[in-house]
Amino acid sequence: MRSLSFKAWVALAAILLTVPAIRAQQPAQDNQSAPPIPALRSPLASMVDNGDQEDETPQTVAPDNRPLAGVQNPTTGILLTSHSFWQTHVDALTTFDTYPLKTPNQSGWIIWNSALGGIDLHRNTLDSNLVFSLLGGGAIANNGSSEYGIPDASVDYSKLFRRWTLSVLDQMSYVPEAAFGFSGLGGVLVGGSNPLELQGNPGDILTPSGQRVANNFILQADIPLSSRSSVTFAGGYSLLRSFSNSIFDVDGPVFQAGYNYRLSPKNSMAVLYRFEQYGFRNLSPSLTYHSAQMAFGRIITGRLAFRIAGGAGITSYSSQGTSSGGGNPPIAAVSVINWALSSSLRYNLQRTKVGFQYDHGLSGGSGVLQGAINDRASVTVDHQLTRMVGATIVGGYTRDEGLVPTGTARLFNGWFGQAGLSRTIGRSLSVSGRYEGEFQASNVPYCIGTSCQKDTLRNEISLVLSWHTAPMRF
Repeated sequence: MRSLSFKAWVALAAILLTVPAIRAQQPAQDNQSAPPIPALRSPLASMVDNGDQEDETPQTVAPDNRPLAGVQNPTTGILLTSHSFWQTHVDALTTFDTYPLKTPNQSGWIIWNSALGGIDLHRNTLDSNLVFSLLGGGAIANNGSSEYGIPDASVDYSKLFRRWTLSVLDQMSYVPEAAFGFSGLGGVLVGGSNPLELQGNPGDILTPSGQRVANNFILQADIPLSSRSSVTFAGGYSLLRSFSNSIFDVDGPVFQAGYNYRLSPKNSMAVLYRFEQYGFRNLSPSLTYHSAQMAFGRIITGRLAFRIAGGAGITSYSSQGTSSGGGNPPIAAVSVINWALSSSLRYNLQRTKVGFQYDHGLSGGSGVLQGAINDRASVTVDHQLTRMVGATIVGGYTRDEGLVPTGTARLFNGWFGQAGLSRTIGRSLSVSGRYEGEFQASNVPYCIGTSCQKDTLRNEISLVLSWHTAPMRF
């Protein structure tokens, strides 16, 4: 792990060293002949999307035309930029943590110090768009007991051909925690961001820390049939791999297809079919999931984005039976019928943004369960207090119920909440702080390696200092 951390620090130093040289090569006349590019900020610079107020310029927000039967949740609009550009950032974090599963048999606060560097790239042409983000660095505990490397990356690329549109989506994280992230990175972020707005839930169950990689890769094609209708096909692969503790390795393909119809400029509907398969390394059985759903969406550009899809699903797996004759027990096919629902709402006011999301369906079980029926509900409120100060409040509930019988029913209920403040300083610097609380209750104690827990309470306080360069055109 020390070699991994050393490489992460080398990568961070390389990013810092390249910034002055590249900026020196920028032509001075470019800044006079073209409108300024809106600055991007580090994803850790704030828990709210308050932007750099001093850099505000009139900008165009285009409608979000993602297909309703696709794999991404809608947004209130796409910010159009007239140039391709890239930007680097550096973040320093100090995190005070009381996570008992991260530090078993220890009490009190553990302090994590992290240093991160990253690059964000936007490339726009007449028929394509690319958004690429890369983050790297390392973290070490104050007692020297643990250290981690933290790479994180996402790619969102779309290409318009003569009769159809191709999208390539990939989201990867290599962090010490799969559920709820690590110091605000990776996994399912509490109050953080899902940069690709991918539907589905990789899992919410808290587990002991240990280096692991999670990746979701999707190819999607949208083919217009008329000015109002189109068909969408999407397929990909997801995985969760652990390298330092005994959670399950989970992977499998996903496929989705549907028909989209625009009812009006603001409203649309769709019918879709979704297939998922979850396999568990060195374990059986694997799970196969089929679902048929109807969806409705409403988008008011710059103000409202709403999507809801629901229907029926069937999950199939093989179960080892019992034998009274001493021979090999028979293998029986088991099918479980359940309902599926996914919903997403975003509403923007002048100084406040409200988000709500609820999902019910099958998940991979977070490496703890061999498949789970998952419920997840969350509410996010972002408010701009002043030109330079923003605040956010997040609250939510999760429930994971084991699908494959293991002798004792496994049921996990969890509650989480977060409150944070951020302040920009000048054009390049920002500071932020947040408190995050998580509580998880299981119906029976569960053990992963030497860590055993039934009820888990976690408190985390993070302080972040972020610096970013000005956007650089290319």
